Amino acid sequence: AASEAPISGKPHLSADGTQVIMPSGWKKSLASLVTKDWLVGDVEGRDCIIVDDIIDSAKRMSRTVKDLRQHGARRIYMYATHGVLSPAAMERINKRGVTEVVITNSLPFPEHARKCEKIRVLSLGQVLAEVMLRIYEQKSVSQMFWENQKKMGSKRPSGTATV
Repeated sequence: AASEAPISGKPHLSADGTQVIMPSGWKKSLASLVTKDWLVGDVEGRDCIIVDDIIDSAKRMSRTVKDLRQHGARRIYMYATHGVLSPAAMERINKRGVTEVVITNSLPFPEHARKCEKIRVLSLGQVLAEVMLRIYEQKSVSQMFWENQKKMGSKRPSGTATV
C-alpha cells in the first residue's frame, strides 16, 4: 500500500491584504501521482497562482487548473523553477486555458515550447552569480534573499535566523 501524506492548507494574507491559499502538501501515491487535491478557500472571480518545483508533463497542474476553473477562478498563472515542458505539457497548457506560465532557465528551453506565447522564461544568471560571489567571499547566501524581501516590504518571520 502506498503511504500518503495528509493534505492541509490555510489562507494567508499577503502584504497588500490579498488572500493567498497555501497548500502544505499533496496526497501522493508511490508513483508520485496526485490522488486527491483539496481546494481551501474561495477562488471565484479571483486570479490564482499555482507554484511547483517542476513542470514536466503538467498533469498535476492541469488537474488543478481544471478544478480552479470549475470553482470560478478568473485567471490562472503557473510558476515553476524547472521547465522540462514535454510535448504533452504544452498540449495541456494550451488546452486548459492557463493565462501564463513562468519558469526559469535552469534547464534548456525546449524547441517545441518556443511557439507558445504563454510561457515566460526568467534568467537565473544574476542570482547564481550573486550566490557564487557570496560563497567565495564567505558571506551569507540566505541574507541575500532576506535583503530582497526587505526591499519589497516583507518582514522576516519571527524566530528565523541568518545562516
